[in-house]
Amino acid sequence: MNPMLILVLKLLLISDLTMNKIYAMMLAAMTTVAMAEPIGEITNLAQGGKARMELHDTPCTSEKALERVRTDARAFWKHGEYTGSDGKKIIACWTFNQGMIVLSDEEGDVGSIPAQYVKKLDNI
Repeated sequence: MNPMLILVLKLLLISDLTMNKIYAMMLAAMTTVAMAEPIGEITNLAQGGKARMELHDTPCTSEKALERVRTDARAFWKHGEYTGSDGKKIIACWTFNQGMIVLSDEEGDVGSIPAQYVKKLDNI
């Protein structure tokens, strides 16, 4: 369980907090969840093999990256972060479809990569 969520629950049990404070702590807990550790990564992407894509198991909230995704399918897209070989980071969205990881990023690039290239990370 998320450590921030545990803290909020403990505070609710031992303290007489106002509703505004409770809402603020719940928002902090949700923000922590949204910034969760990646569950997978794709490495050796173009640009000399140093570029990588992190796949997170949280909903994609980037409107720019979701512009090219059908409205009724957006709920199935997750958050991702692309890091170029130059260190530039680009927010992206990803989903799994027919053995492929489908990507859409904030700069307008769309593509797909076979799922076998995804390295699952130890934190899952």
